Amino acid sequence: MGPKMHLVQLPGCNQQWGQLWRCPMPFSRMFDPNGAVLDEMKEHGIQTIVSLAHRGECDYHTGRDLERLYMLEGYEVLSYSIDDHCVPRDMKAFRDFVVQVRQRLIAQRNVAVHCHAGTGRTGLLLACLVRLEAPQHPVEEVIRYFRETVHGAIHGPTQATFVTQFPGAPN
Repeated sequence: MGPKMHLVQLPGCNQQWGQLWRCPMPFSRMFDPNGAVLDEMKEHGIQTIVSLAHRGECDYHTGRDLERLYMLEGYEVLSYSIDDHCVPRDMKAFRDFVVQVRQRLIAQRNVAVHCHAGTGRTGLLLACLVRLEAPQHPVEEVIRYFRETVHGAIHGPTQATFVTQFPGAPN
């Protein structure tokens, strides 16, 4: 079985950042039953883990308290819960969260982003990160890029509309 983590390139962004990775939820019975993702995080020098899944969703899919496990392993954890196949309920709060992720990358931290499969909500965050960093990049191209490179990213018109409406240019 091949690697579970995937290095992310952000279109339209010419940044000298830490590395940005996407992956499925570690220890998910469906996507990572043997915990290979956590091993890969260590191999890639991940310092910050971004979780887009609800705590109860993590517990359900893994049978573990992932946030506690991450902290015990020494990772910084940033969490923003989004319902599966949905969008954040608060655009401003999510934008502030994406700014936090961007700040970690600018500080040369290696960041891993996951939801459950590491595709839908994760792709949404990645597209919003591009919108924040490169607002001049055509949004249709950003959406198309992530849909083509991340199977299952940016589910349906609701997530595409959210990315389109996401405010660009950092504070």
